[in-house]
Amino acid sequence: MFNAIAINASALRRQILHAMAAESGMLMLAKATDGYPLEEEIERLAPRQGLDVLFLDLEDPGQAYRCLSALKATVPQVPVVGIGGKSSQQKNLGMLGVGHFLPFPPDTTSFSQTLAAAIRSHDDSPLADLFAFMPAKAGCGASTIALSASVALAEGLRSHVLCMEADLASGVLSMLVDQEPHGTTQGALASAYELDKFRWTECVTQHLGVDFLLSATDPQPLLVDWSHYFALVRFVAHKYEATVVDLPQLINDASVELVRRAARVFIVTSQEPPSVQLARRRVRELASWGVPEERVELLVNRWHRNEMPADNIAEYVGRPVAQVFANEYLTVRPAKLGRNLPLSPKTPFGHAVAEFAHRLAGVPMEIEAPQGSSRLTGLLRGLVSRA
Repeated sequence: MFNAIAINASALRRQILHAMAAESGMLMLAKATDGYPLEEEIERLAPRQGLDVLFLDLEDPGQAYRCLSALKATVPQVPVVGIGGKSSQQKNLGMLGVGHFLPFPPDTTSFSQTLAAAIRSHDDSPLADLFAFMPAKAGCGASTIALSASVALAEGLRSHVLCMEADLASGVLSMLVDQEPHGTTQGALASAYELDKFRWTECVTQHLGVDFLLSATDPQPLLVDWSHYFALVRFVAHKYEATVVDLPQLINDASVELVRRAARVFIVTSQEPPSVQLARRRVRELASWGVPEERVELLVNRWHRNEMPADNIAEYVGRPVAQVFANEYLTVRPAKLGRNLPLSPKTPFGHAVAEFAHRLAGVPMEIEAPQGSSRLTGLLRGLVSRA
């Protein structure tokens, strides 16, 4: 649950804000003043840790400006939401760093939307070690690549790796690794506001040197919004050296937090024309969600040298190809993948996974390419240099 402090001018406004916070279900109004405190009182009032948003009442604009100066000096990183005020006053406060305003009295919708915008504006930079994998269409092998890359990362490249399954309806990772989930993604999201070390241990399934957050095998309807994903991402951000997210084909206004904060989003496609066409659609969808184009790359799975060249796919979709993975069904088919992990880098697919994992970790690749795959390796290197 998010924590807030309100600088209020009257008991009525304070009561309304308390009611809105309680109704939202995601905000705890830890403190609320009955006036505009002095500078030394603000320093005692606003903690430097654990504060997500500040509400500043504009009933007395002059006093509000004075308090804003003290607030910015005390907790400059915390977003401030102005309540009420005239448009000219809001414009002046906007020049001083207040980017969000609520009308008074606020309604439930404007309160929730403004709260979301303010908190998201504070935490909007990409997390360097968060990597999201999205299929262009169902069956492209995104889960296989996300799983294989996670295990390869944990194999001496990054000691602490999380593989998070974000497909809450049709996740298959537990089947691929042949593990009954110890805890579930649904459980982690439901308790996202209260996650701690103990609760997290109950959520993850440890296997192959990786912490897996697996989707429930018999999923039930779950009501979650952006704040649950936001809290989950915030909890794992500094807990793991690499977090790999296996996404469903489509994201929504809740799960968008996963791509909004990802350092890189990989769209997994095959060489089939429908898959390539849908990959271009996925790029446009990500752009509509505010994901910068430069964070989006392609992975071409089940590659055949006689089908559509990877550089043609990159040109059509409009994004570079980061890696191609050879079609090696006998190695990675669902019935055998769990038993074959970690994949041997002596096979073309295993070598591509190892090369890709090294690139994610920023570690030079020293494993020799398998015999008979020099042409494929040359293509990979060419693609990387062009990307």
